[in-house]
Amino acid sequence: MKMTFLLLLLVPSLSIAQEATVTVRSKHALIFGIDGCRADALKLAVETGKAPNIAKLIQTGTVTWTAYAGGELDEPTQQDTFSGPGWSSIFTAVWHDKHGVTDNSFRGSNFTRYPNFLERVRSARPNDDVVSLVTWPPIHEHIFQPTNEKGRCTCHTYVHSDPLVTEEKLVRNTILEVSTGNPSVVFCYQVLIDTVGH
Repeated sequence: MKMTFLLLLLVPSLSIAQEATVTVRSKHALIFGIDGCRADALKLAVETGKAPNIAKLIQTGTVTWTAYAGGELDEPTQQDTFSGPGWSSIFTAVWHDKHGVTDNSFRGSNFTRYPNFLERVRSARPNDDVVSLVTWPPIHEHIFQPTNEKGRCTCHTYVHSDPLVTEEKLVRNTILEVSTGNPSVVFCYQVLIDTVGH
């Protein structure tokens, strides 16, 4: 099973290093992960004016049209492009030979040694709030943990009973988190395109 996705990183003025030195300015990060989305199709929609809201977000943020979660062919980093190892690599910035996830069971995960980016934000700014909203439960069951001693780490999981209604609720609540709270980072993961593809 191939994993195709688009990762939109909207990070104006947020810099987080792996070391203890961290520079964070006043702006915040809103990150979208769109699982199953063909980057070339969305890029064409943006370029031809058929995705004006995404185009506006890209103008003030950052986008990658070539996110890859498969590692180097015939190297220790090579991994199957299942959701578990793929999203683990994206969230931790290391391949499966380090984070340990080789399939969707998440057996062998090593997220203590290779924490996800929300954990890195929380380590750098423990009083800040971070929010994760997803429609694929294993992300919150295995990768992100909702506990935080000082700042708030809120994890909202939306299970697809009616995929379209669920995705609309996810988007509404993402907007609500951004507009009414003051989180340093909001991550919104959408799985509808991947679900339809399956």
